[in-house]
Amino acid sequence: PWFVGKISQERLIKNLENIENKTNGNFTIRMNEEKLLVMVIFFNRRFLQYKISYENNLFNMDGKRGFHSLKELITYYQQQYVAKGVVKLKSAFPMNWIHLAMPWFYGAMDAELSTKMLILAKKRGMFL
Repeated sequence: PWFVGKISQERLIKNLENIENKTNGNFTIRMNEEKLLVMVIFFNRRFLQYKISYENNLFNMDGKRGFHSLKELITYYQQQYVAKGVVKLKSAFPMNWIHLAMPWFYGAMDAELSTKMLILAKKRGMFL
């Protein structure tokens, strides 16, 4: 629920700004253009970003601690401050909108257009 996939910083922030009732500690993880993981955390009306490295089979966000999984990293930072004086993680941003921000999203389709697209899918390997 907290990984949004490959999405630019600009596109993600634009969409996150439209979410109502954001609270300090809301977060998500995205993949940037260089295929690196970035944690985005809402704190004091701003979006903070922290790169997550993966070296020696461990995820790392602060250069000190390594975690075997992203879930383990998230659980740790839900109990500890992300950085000195910075918020602890609370919950992931709601992501029921994320497909709308993706370049592959075609848009809302009626039944007739959906049927035509499914017929073409057999021939071209597309999906809905």
